[in-house]
Parts: sequence; structure tokens; C-alpha cells
Amino acid sequence: MWAPDVYQGSPTSVTLFFAILPKIAALAVFIRFLYVPFVNLIDQWQPIIIFLSIASMVFGSVAAIGQRNLKRLAAYSSIGHMGYALAGLAVGTNSGIQSSIVYITIYAVMNVALFCCFVYLFF
Repeated sequence: MWAPDVYQGSPTSVTLFFAILPKIAALAVFIRFLYVPFVNLIDQWQPIIIFLSIASMVFGSVAAIGQRNLKRLAAYSSIGHMGYALAGLAVGTNSGIQSSIVYITIYAVMNVALFCCFVYLFF
């Protein structure tokens, strides 16, 4: 797992970049590829997205319990949050896509605020 090590070892500004942009890009790719060309195959890909969503939520939450470093905690938290964003996609409807987009937008704003606090704490 690369995220906790990268978050911990990188400067805070780089960590902010890795905390937000890859998740937005991944969600956009999922929406683009699952709902445009493969919308007719929803019965095949929906169980996979549901499993990834639940696994991400559980793993991110359980792994975050014992963390002492704030950046590593944020990394495991972001893994769990991506599961919540995938839960909206797993529904397979237009409102599910809209929910995921709203969720990832709020997540991005809150991450910027969190890392502003990190900059204040670490410098």
C-alpha cells in the first residue's frame, strides 16, 4: 500500500495534491467508462463496484484505528472515503452519479481545509 508511506514522507503540499486529485480523476474515469460504454452491462460490473466499495470502507476504517501519524491517518481515511464515493456509483442510476460527484466535491473542500490545518501545525 503506497498511500500511507507517500503521505507520511512527502511535504504537506505534495500530500495535499495526492490526497485530492487522484481520487477525483479515478471517480471521473469510473463514471466515464462504466456509465457511457458499459451501461448495458450493469449486471456484470455492479457487484464488483459494490465489493470494492465495501472493502475500501472496511479496510480504510480498520487500518486507521492504530495510526499515530496524522498524515498516515489521513491516508487511510482517504481509502475509506473512496469507498463511500464508490457506493454512489454502485447504485447504477443518475442520482447515484450525482451523489458521488457531490460527495467527492465536499471531500476535496474538506481535505483542503484539513491540510491547511496540517500546514499550520507542522510549520
